[in-house]
Amino acid sequence: MASPTHLIVSNGAKPGNTAYVTCDLNLSSQIAIGIAPGNETSIIFPRHAKTIICVGTFDSYSHGYYEEQPYVLYDSNKGKDNCKGKCFIRVKDFGFDRWDEYKKVWEAILPIIHLP
Repeated sequence: MASPTHLIVSNGAKPGNTAYVTCDLNLSSQIAIGIAPGNETSIIFPRHAKTIICVGTFDSYSHGYYEEQPYVLYDSNKGKDNCKGKCFIRVKDFGFDRWDEYKKVWEAILPIIHLP
């Protein structure tokens, strides 16, 4: 399956719940954007990017800290990403969902919880 070329994020959360998306490209460059409630954004991945990892957080951009509790929105290293040319993400009040293009349903994205 080919990697998606776009990550489309729609924030349907309550006012005050800004979602932040941070994407690492080839482990060397980074794209970071905040999405206010009621807004949508599209991140277009460069063609040369071989490794892409995008995480979603609330309250601030991801810095990789344990207490952030990030949600992995897209990881090009995983073969189970159920996106075709575009990957659709929906922000809710308490989490993120990914549209499964093959099953035609929204699936909850579970947060990464770091144990001490």
